[in-house]
Amino acid sequence: MFKIIQKYFSQKSAYLISLGILFFVSYLLVVLFPTKARLVTAEDGFVENIGAAFFLVTSICLFWAFIKTLKLKKDNHDHLNKQKIWLLLLFLVFLVAFGEEISWGQRIFNYRTPETVRQVNAQGEFNIHNYSRFHGRNEDGSHKTGLSSMFTMHSLFYQALITYMVILPVLALFNKRIGSMIEYTGIPLTPLWIGVALLMGIFFSKMGEYFFAKGVWEFSHSLVEVRETNIALVVMLMGFSFMKNPKGEKLL
Repeated sequence: MFKIIQKYFSQKSAYLISLGILFFVSYLLVVLFPTKARLVTAEDGFVENIGAAFFLVTSICLFWAFIKTLKLKKDNHDHLNKQKIWLLLLFLVFLVAFGEEISWGQRIFNYRTPETVRQVNAQGEFNIHNYSRFHGRNEDGSHKTGLSSMFTMHSLFYQALITYMVILPVLALFNKRIGSMIEYTGIPLTPLWIGVALLMGIFFSKMGEYFFAKGVWEFSHSLVEVRETNIALVVMLMGFSFMKNPKGEKLL
């Protein structure tokens, strides 16, 4: 098994090294040039719009993968139908992620946030992820800690991604019983190297926050925005993978 994993990652090493360098450099630039970083990571700024575009491309890829499943031979009709449902759900999830990133076009179409929404939104925007209970900061501006920090929208999103893109593929790979259960549900899994890329994107960001951004809003906000875009890039790679093979590529 170790030799198989070694061979696999040697084939994908170029992708992972390239992504690792990209992630590291992007976070390093935030640390070295905090003032310029604040400009490009501002709300509706360059970095956030790039991340939104990645989510949009992901949703398009997933919908295209769904269309391709309609043309597949129906050797296992029930299993194929389950895959179609999962692909549609993934399409909707990342379409919503795109909408949330641009606050559902609020500043594009220049419409005001309804008063009832503005009162419960930490940034006064028309979206769900900045809803006060799901926001990463308390009303006094301090970071949420402990259990409450695990139930912010960002934390829940990352937990879901890690579960889907890392934990499930690993369990399917190393436990036949769980692998059979996952296959029965029809959940299309991503190649493991994409899950590793996801972990790298989060890890480098957390290291940057720990060493440079502790208690410094300018650093932490910029790092979070860059991390969101890096994660959106990894998610887009997942979308490309499913567009190439709607049934899911081999885990290894």
